[in-house]
Amino acid sequence: MTDYKPGVCNIGRAEQRKRYGLGLIGSFITVLITALIFLEYLPRSTILGVFVASFLGFEGLFQGFLNFCAGFALKGIYDISSSGGQREEVESEEARKKDKVKALQIHLYSLTGSLTVTAFVYLGLLI
Repeated sequence: MTDYKPGVCNIGRAEQRKRYGLGLIGSFITVLITALIFLEYLPRSTILGVFVASFLGFEGLFQGFLNFCAGFALKGIYDISSSGGQREEVESEEARKKDKVKALQIHLYSLTGSLTVTAFVYLGLLI
């Protein structure tokens, strides 16, 4: 069993699997939208969908890989149970601050990744 560590780990295996699932779905949708844009089944303006889907994909993958849920951090909760159904409140204000910093890092990583993917798709459309 994983232990809760403020700013390091706030989810267990079950929640981690959910995040990987979200990441894979977001990644699949990113590839699908990109392919449909390049095949001209979707208008180029749909590139915003690439940004949104890839952001969700990165969020899920980063959260799964890092054993940390940004949403839980912002709510002040954690769930390190093996079943994924035992959410507990973070009591310490210091721990909540560490969790919020980690959540912000994950959001920034995801934003950077998503902007990069979207920029490559956009540049590919210009060629």
